[in-house]
Amino acid sequence: MAKQNLSEINILFSKANDYYDKKNYHNALMYYEMLLELLPIHVDAINNKACVLEDLGDSKGAIKELDIAINFKPDYAKAYYNKANIEEKQGLFESAIQNYKKFIVLGKADSMYYDALINIGNIYYNLSKYDEALVYYDDAIDYDKWNPCAHYNRGLIFEVKDKNKKAIEEFNFVISMNSNYAKAYMERACCLSRLGQYSNAYDDYYRGIGIQYPNYYCSEMVKIFYNEEIVKSYDFYGKILSSGFLPSYIGDINKCIIMSPSISGSRIILDPKDIYISSTYKKYLKKHKNSYKLQYDADIGIIIENVKKRWEVDNNASLLGYHYCDVLNKNKTSPRSVGVALWYNNEIVAGDVGMELGKIYYSHSAFSNISHAGKVLCFMLAKELVYRGFEIWNLGGSNLRWNTYKMELGAKMISLKEYIELNNELNPGAEEIFTKKG
Repeated sequence: MAKQNLSEINILFSKANDYYDKKNYHNALMYYEMLLELLPIHVDAINNKACVLEDLGDSKGAIKELDIAINFKPDYAKAYYNKANIEEKQGLFESAIQNYKKFIVLGKADSMYYDALINIGNIYYNLSKYDEALVYYDDAIDYDKWNPCAHYNRGLIFEVKDKNKKAIEEFNFVISMNSNYAKAYMERACCLSRLGQYSNAYDDYYRGIGIQYPNYYCSEMVKIFYNEEIVKSYDFYGKILSSGFLPSYIGDINKCIIMSPSISGSRIILDPKDIYISSTYKKYLKKHKNSYKLQYDADIGIIIENVKKRWEVDNNASLLGYHYCDVLNKNKTSPRSVGVALWYNNEIVAGDVGMELGKIYYSHSAFSNISHAGKVLCFMLAKELVYRGFEIWNLGGSNLRWNTYKMELGAKMISLKEYIELNNELNPGAEEIFTKKG
């Protein structure tokens, strides 16, 4: 290659990278493409172009570019990592795992090696394949013992397996490495609660909330209810929901309940009138319009039992949540839980346990038993929500397993801060439920 062309390529690459670092993606794309006209096999430029396309929302185009880079250089580790990352977001978990594994073989010296191990573990964890996840968290700890992330995730697995003392050891280590790791305090509290150490669990909840929400008064946001006072937790559960947060709770419904807002982050929301229905589903709905029937405010007990059966719910936290849903169903006004049933030829085939929160409807949990029923439930419930005056449908927090499904309906992800502001706007008075400092 001529020396002049090499110099021009380096200048273009530098300019493209500079624009990318400044998040000026369109200019970055332009310079990467100019470079690739001169040198089509520049795999770093192809890889970076793929990253730009992904940031611009063109995941399909990004995957195509990464495949080109891999074709030119089959041992190009970064392309496998970036492809896996995109596939993970799209819910293509098996393919993502395989590409992360290819990266691990090729990229042990890469700065993203630890992240790849964690990402594989996280995918397995979200698929409830805990033993497989544990293998990769162990590998991550072998690679970098002092990084708290894998220890925290390993603690979650021990927690799921009801090995609470081992989980506490992991969370202790995390907190020793990072005393502001709010989630570690919250999870350690769950373990302490299962061991009957309610006072210590409350202290951890208090500390975790104080770290996560420093602008609020912890004394208002964290409550502990013993014995006959547990009935007071029902109102507090509704109070948290009305404020825009999601409740987090641990304990035993007959002995002690500790409750606070959850420290989970983003929310996935949808304007029900804007739900996307593909042409295929429009034809399907038209064909089966006399077979499906939506029942709003159905027997919530029946819906809850179907959800529990479908997802084999047996952990204490989930069972507590359904207990609160059952109690709030007795409310006449917001916050009020409702059961929604989808009938197909006189049989319940899908359902939703929802919450009426002013002008927001929140889906707590759902189930479907036959093909297409889940999507049909979404389409018919969206129409019902518009009829009932709901302006936002809160589809819950981010979850790798379900994000793509929700996005296909036209939903979008927003931060907790944005959601709280939206809740305050739609439901005046919500901002006064918990007092901010200052």
